[in-house]
Amino acid sequence: MARRTEGDVASKTDARTVAPGARTWLERFRDPEGSSGTLPYLDGIRAFAVLMIFLRHAWGLSGSPPLVIDLPLGMKLGFSSVMTMFSSGVDLFFVLSGFLLARGFLRADFQGLPVPDTRRYLLQRILRIGPPYWIALALIVFLFTPSLIRGEAVYSWKGAESVLSHVFFAQMLNIDAFGSFNIAAPFWTISIEMTFYLLLPWMVRLFFGQRWLVSLPISIVLVLGWLFTVRYGLDDFVLRVVGEAGLGGYDEQVFRFFLSHAFPAHLFHFAVGITLCNLVVRRELGWRSSRMFQSLTGKRAGLTYFLLGLAVLVFWLKRHGSASLANNWGWPLNYMTAETYPALEYYFLEEIPFAMAYGLLILGASLGPEWIRRSLSTPVLCFFGVIGYAVYLLHMPLMYHIKSIPWMSLLVGSEYFAALLGTSSVATLILSVGFFVAVERPSMLMARRVGRRSGEPSLSPGMGRAEVRAGHPHS
Repeated sequence: MARRTEGDVASKTDARTVAPGARTWLERFRDPEGSSGTLPYLDGIRAFAVLMIFLRHAWGLSGSPPLVIDLPLGMKLGFSSVMTMFSSGVDLFFVLSGFLLARGFLRADFQGLPVPDTRRYLLQRILRIGPPYWIALALIVFLFTPSLIRGEAVYSWKGAESVLSHVFFAQMLNIDAFGSFNIAAPFWTISIEMTFYLLLPWMVRLFFGQRWLVSLPISIVLVLGWLFTVRYGLDDFVLRVVGEAGLGGYDEQVFRFFLSHAFPAHLFHFAVGITLCNLVVRRELGWRSSRMFQSLTGKRAGLTYFLLGLAVLVFWLKRHGSASLANNWGWPLNYMTAETYPALEYYFLEEIPFAMAYGLLILGASLGPEWIRRSLSTPVLCFFGVIGYAVYLLHMPLMYHIKSIPWMSLLVGSEYFAALLGTSSVATLILSVGFFVAVERPSMLMARRVGRRSGEPSLSPGMGRAEVRAGHPHS
């Protein structure tokens, strides 16, 4: 039988790191039927991802005005480069999905129990993610066509194919659907998430026990290999698809950019999340834990991982952001066609360093001192984490709608950004709360009941990607 450790006790303590009164209203808001069993600090981490993406979109849709703070002695502190890479919040979502959804499978393996039933697990995922997504998609298409969505993007054969691609989470199999609805462009990321959901029951087995020592390095090799092949290979395939499959309106490099954002390009993110979950669960259960492992997963080590993750994150936010602004890589053809070292670095390492940084932060928060988890478990952060999926689904259409209001055209630069950010924040908050209560929460509870009927632990939801990377107009 598994031996209890301080990690096992800590995992139970962490679930109560929100003050009792705040815990009561937040849990009642999330789940009127009872505690969902989620850890508050993970909601806090998710909230940071949501806020990063929200800020990035508001800034991008405002024309990306300079963000500068005047300091004493004539010094200035600029934030534009960092804001540019706030799109990396989506990398955090992917790592977090791997970490959350692998937990039930890994705990079962370590304890010698049957893994969750695959069919029931997939039903839970569809019930959890699908209904809110489909309802939001329907509202967006019906309410904003043709005012904000081109009529032919919906009411044509290609438009119908695009809509169906969205309905069946197949945006990444159809380049027309990849960016067909500008105001719902981030929806393509749910296609990536759904692919991971489908593969997880088999993919997670590659990370059982000590297998992650092989599977994690292989995942990064596969990602880099895929990116290399997309950039320098597949000539016959690309030319055939672009020239013969009705995609004549797309440049070859645009299609290659589309392929570079397919699921294989994000494999490392999910592998990082699963690996971290393996280490945390192993620590909790005390599964064959050597002294070295105990030391490497203790509180001091956790604090080290957290601080290292922050350092790596800040470094790459600044490095990639500065390079993107200097070379106008907001339009992807500029780095897809350039063969300079900065362009190649940006192409091959646009996401990998962020997956590492966010992985270290999650690992550090899970293993480190309790004050880290308490800081991430404040009621406000947890609240935004809880409604994060609703915010993700609704914020972009609302921003586009607010942009179309006549008085907005009277503003420019930072004033425009401030007005768009403030107005869309209020509108998104109000509508997201209503959407969560009316649509998402019933869907969540329905998925949880499926798990309870099976006698299996409920799987905490992972967020989908909410950013379309540099290359779409809103970026």
